[in-house]
Amino acid sequence: MSSAPCGLVVLHKPTGITSFRSLNAAKRAFGTKKVGHTGTLDKFASGVLPALVGTASRFSSFFMDLPKTYTATIQFGTTTTTLDPEGELAGAGPLPQPDEARKVAKSFLGEIEQLPPDFSALHVNGRRASDIARSGEKPALKPRTVCIYDLTVLSCLKTELQIRVVCSRGTYIRALARDIAERLGTVAYLSALERSAVGSFTLNDSVNPEDVDLHQYLLPIERFLEELPAISQRQVPDSKLDAVIKGVPLGPHMFQQPPVQPEISALMSDAGEFIALTEFDGYGFRYRFVKARNDS
Repeated sequence: MSSAPCGLVVLHKPTGITSFRSLNAAKRAFGTKKVGHTGTLDKFASGVLPALVGTASRFSSFFMDLPKTYTATIQFGTTTTTLDPEGELAGAGPLPQPDEARKVAKSFLGEIEQLPPDFSALHVNGRRASDIARSGEKPALKPRTVCIYDLTVLSCLKTELQIRVVCSRGTYIRALARDIAERLGTVAYLSALERSAVGSFTLNDSVNPEDVDLHQYLLPIERFLEELPAISQRQVPDSKLDAVIKGVPLGPHMFQQPPVQPEISALMSDAGEFIALTEFDGYGFRYRFVKARNDS
């Protein structure tokens, strides 16, 4: 059996490079093009960037749903086209009172309607919003509901506000900075951003892909399944393992305890090895994918 790499490595993306470049380092290290991200970071930002290698890349969408934690520095009084240090100067405004800035920032807790930044990777009529914005047009973006689970003010001066934010998928911290400033009657941009956690994976778990041998930090699928609450784990009887591995149509008899309500299931052997990801819609079963047998 070959040992094709498969699993999760928690990268630490430094400032000044793209997430794509960080993934390239992982692709070189593992000798594969199958390395998927779980939510990119802007070039100016740094922090936790989980990367999924081999078959594990099929779990990317589940990582997208994990809460993310950021430390952000909001610079008041000026703003840029991109709402970050890489954009061009786009306006100026007064400096708010620190006490008022603290109060306003905390008012963004909970579910909020947020308009994504013009310079974003979202698509509008088949074009990236950022490409539309660079052409001088205004992308027709629509507000969407996101959730700020927690917001802590770390420091506050007239010129800047530093906050720690725990938020849902789809939240733009650049847009949060813009909206806090707008409510204060001024403008702002993010001067610094660090992602300190994705779910339970933190900076302490992360490694710089350029500095270490990534193989020793590769976590198997079995290790990170417990971090994904949207996936249940169910055992397959030994007598049915070959059938699952071969993709034989699923039925209740292929589970030791079949689901009775709709769910996504990770099928596991009695020895605790991940075999396949399946879905039950309340009526029938289907495979999402079966782990390649040459994955280690």
